[in-house]
Amino acid sequence: MKTILVMLIAIGLTLAGNAQEKMSRTLERMDVIPAQFTGTQYIANTDQSADLFMQFLRSSISEDNKLSAVNYEGTEVVKFTVTETGEVKDIRFVNSVCVQIDNAIARAIESTSGMWKPAIKGDEFGECYPEISLCFSHKTGNVETQEHFINQAEKHYEKASQQMFVDQNLKKAERNFTEVLNYMPYDGSTLYLRGICRYERGNTEGAIDDWSRFTEITGLTAAPPELVLDEKQFKGVEAFASLYKK
Repeated sequence: MKTILVMLIAIGLTLAGNAQEKMSRTLERMDVIPAQFTGTQYIANTDQSADLFMQFLRSSISEDNKLSAVNYEGTEVVKFTVTETGEVKDIRFVNSVCVQIDNAIARAIESTSGMWKPAIKGDEFGECYPEISLCFSHKTGNVETQEHFINQAEKHYEKASQQMFVDQNLKKAERNFTEVLNYMPYDGSTLYLRGICRYERGNTEGAIDDWSRFTEITGLTAAPPELVLDEKQFKGVEAFASLYKK
């Protein structure tokens, strides 16, 4: 396996019953103290200025021997639950680079069960749902990785746009939109367009997953303002709009 750079992009925390709330709004409205990774039973001599959980993941994944032959790169996005007793459960991958990396991340997260101080809502402990993003790159630094990932995403976005709007080959377009999301999983426009492709190809469930994720990330319940699609050409435009009609 080539050099892997493990890098935190974002962590979002929400409480049970409020999965769509932004972290800042949740904290403001609900007086929540998110779950905290304590590092109990973890290695000593860590960098106290850095995020302890991310240090743990970086160390655990880098030492995972089962990744020695893996040669993929991209951005993994994973959610999991920290229970009111500080246990970890329900690990779910929102964006997957490959199954081997999924498994390595899952093993690392599972091993932290019992190392968390649970979230506090008011005077009670409660569940919360961290979301973390990890970049796996063959480049050797954050700047190089960011530039490389942007270049790869732009290349596949151009291909997908050509295939969707000019060639009208939605199968290939969907494939290239997926490649965009492999590098840039928080790009709302790509999620919206891949959802359109999926809907047109008969994958309604997949389309709704993409559109729900689009709304979760952007906070929008309407199509991206920079994208105006012909409703006569793409039935998915109306299907997306109907999700939020009351």
